[in-house]
Order: sequence, then structure tokens, then C-alpha cells
Amino acid sequence: MLTASSFEVVAGFPVSGPVPGVDAPPSGPDDPYGVLLSLMSAAPGPVAVEFSGGCDSSLVLAAGVEAARRSGRELPIPVTLRYPSLPEADETPWQELVLDALGVRDRIVITVEGDEDLLGPRAIASLAHRGLIWPPAAHAMSLVLDAVKGATLFTGHGGDEVLGPRRITPTVRLLQGLRHSRGPSRSDLGVIADAVRLQSPAFRVQQMTKAGGFEWLIVDARAAVARRLTAVEPVEPWQPSRGVVAASRTVAQRRMKATFESLGEEMDVRWRAPLLEPSFVAAVAGATPLHRFRGRSTILATHFAHVLPEKLLWRQNKAWFNRAFFGEETRSFARSWDGEGLPSFIDADWLKANWLSDLPHAGTALLLHAAFLIANGTPVDLSDALLPLRSLASVPAADEAPERGPSGRLRR
Repeated sequence: MLTASSFEVVAGFPVSGPVPGVDAPPSGPDDPYGVLLSLMSAAPGPVAVEFSGGCDSSLVLAAGVEAARRSGRELPIPVTLRYPSLPEADETPWQELVLDALGVRDRIVITVEGDEDLLGPRAIASLAHRGLIWPPAAHAMSLVLDAVKGATLFTGHGGDEVLGPRRITPTVRLLQGLRHSRGPSRSDLGVIADAVRLQSPAFRVQQMTKAGGFEWLIVDARAAVARRLTAVEPVEPWQPSRGVVAASRTVAQRRMKATFESLGEEMDVRWRAPLLEPSFVAAVAGATPLHRFRGRSTILATHFAHVLPEKLLWRQNKAWFNRAFFGEETRSFARSWDGEGLPSFIDADWLKANWLSDLPHAGTALLLHAAFLIANGTPVDLSDALLPLRSLASVPAADEAPERGPSGRLRR
């Protein structure tokens, strides 16, 4: 697996990974659920599903259950992480809703009490062995892998990207509102204008650096990092079918998939993300009518209303796991950390306060691991992180834009 570069540690985001496939998917079946059933049916050996109760893992579990019943195989075993100390991560009612609907009784429930902390024993042991990797939370992945050795582990990774809203979604919503005699609000027009202006590198840089973007860096470094990221990841295409494909092949998705597959192989687990498979992506891209790209729930209802509980399809909230990863071990380290070893373009005081806050920013996880290694005698040189940026052309300032920034929240 790839070790994170100094720039990736500073940016908190990957910029290189396995080479993507072709730009457009081959023409495939029109039924995304049928494709998903085929993917689940082809799994060798015993099957487990990492199941949170969210839409994506529920969809994968539903397909796995139906595929098993059709073939007479053992049902897949749902593997659920439960966080008794973190109410914002509790999805028990959603899990019970789905399991009851599917008629699934057997499951594995793992109680998490600090086990996923980025500086917990599991993560530290992996960090010492593998170094800085993306995603940083993968260091604690053995918590799940230990429970399913010898099995194929399916996950819902990629669902937010493949089944989520597209760049054209605000326009679709506006046009549908006009059809019902509702005039556009200033907010509607502003959102559409932003979607159009994303084509401008200057505007994308400004969006990245406003309201919470890279606050752990000094101001000049924030703009430099945003320019690099803008150059690496092209803007999502307007055509929604191509947008679906592009979202499944971002650097972050490719890197995450490669890391998890590699970790799975090390522990005799075949890790799979069927929602990122080209055949499934092609089916979603080809079978979703333009007017159904209104939002995530509408897309889910278009293809999977017959297999998922209606209440789940229109679920609006999400669980958050920041405090599971930035737990007490992280806070203990942060209390005694003096910022030594980091370059001057990193705001060590901000980082320390962030790691001690109630909602640490997910983008600082790689820096946390780097700081821990440095504090414990392992050299990590980040001084050259911004050097490649000197060759990039400067980006002119964009017009004033709404103050938006990354939430920095960790989801499953």
C-alpha cells in the first residue's frame, strides 16, 4: 500500500493513487440491483457484511441476503460496531429496522470503547508497522477483520459518492420547482451559480480555503494546498452519468480501496466494495433518468425501493464518528504535545486545540499520526510538503463566494 507523501500529510487528503480506468463506463445492464445481486452471488467462501444501519451497508446486506437465499447458501453475517459512549454514532434503531425487514437474526456485534482511537493500541501497532497511510482510520481496521478471517467482507463504501447528489442536482431541483409554479429563491440561484463557477480553478481554491478549510495551516499555505488539490482532482462533469463515474474514481476512493484490500489480504479477508465496482457504477449511471438526480433519497428510491424500508430511503440524518477516532488516547497525547518537529507553516497551537475539542477535524488525522511518530523518536520530514507547488501558476482571486467549508466529519 502507498505511504502518504509529505504533502498528503499536510493537506489531509491523498493526491496520488492507483491509475483509474477509462473515462466512461461500458454500456451495461439497466438494473443496478440486478448487478449488485450478481456481485454478491460471486463471492467465494463465507460472507460477512460490515453493517451500520445506513442506506449503503443496508443495501449491500439486502442484496447479499437475497443472493444467498436464491442459491441456498448460508446468509451473510452482519458485522456491526456499537458505540455505547457516543450517542451521535448510535444507529441501533435503523439496524433493527433493516434486520427485521430482511428476517436476519444472526449477527456479530462489536462493542467499541476506544478501540478505534487513532492513537489506541491497535492503531499505534499498525502505525509502527506500516507508517503513514490513507485513510488514517485504516490503522484500526483489524477490529473488524479479526472477526471475519477467512471470509469475504462486503462494505457499503462508495455509496455516498456513487448514489449521492450530482453537480447538476441544484438545477434539477430548481426546474422541478418551477414546474410546480414555485419561483426560484435567491438561495436557489446562488447554489446553481456556485455549481457553474466550480469550473473556475480560482473559485474552487476560494471555496476550499473559506470557513474552515485547512485552518491548521497559515494563510499562505492554505491557498497553496488548495491550488494543488484543484490541479489533481478535476471538477465533476455536468452530465450526471459521467459524474457518477467520476465520483467512483477519485484519488481518495482509489487509494482507500487499495489500502483496505491490502489490509484484508494480510489478515485472510477478501475486502470488497461492490458499490464501487465498475459494473454497478455503470448501471447506476445508465439507468438513472435526469429528473431523478434530485438527491440521494430520490436516486435510492428509483432503484431500490423494493428492497429497503421506505423510512430508511428517506432518512435525512447521519451518524458521526469523529470522537471514536479522536478519543481519549488522542486527547491524552494532545495535552502533553508541544508541537516540536512540525514546519512553521503548520499552526501547532490550532492543532492542539483541535485535537482537544469536541469535534476534531478529520483532515488532521494524518498530521496527528505524524506528530505522534515525531514525538516518539521516528523522523517525519514535512518541510518539503509545499515545494512542488512553486511550479504551479498562481491562481487569480475569484469573486466573492458564500462562506462554506468542509465539515471535517467522519462517516461510515
